[in-house]
Amino acid sequence: MSCLAGKGGKLEATIGWSAGLIKEAKDLAQKIPNTETRNRYGGVGNIFKDSAKDITNNWKGLHYGLENKGKCVNLLERKLP
Repeated sequence: MSCLAGKGGKLEATIGWSAGLIKEAKDLAQKIPNTETRNRYGGVGNIFKDSAKDITNNWKGLHYGLENKGKCVNLLERKLP
């Protein structure tokens, strides 16, 4: 989704980035208090690591879209540096 937001230009990229951050905050608020989820992730630290990974991937996708390097589906086929 971040890649598609990036392809839409700076305004859509900003909206997409903000939506991604809000989603991650919501996920953290739901996962951290839930004992079963904390156990499944192996603790609060791993929940934060997963969230940080998601935010990093959103950032990379956003820049990939803004730079118009190719189709967004390419992100699913290979990892970005």
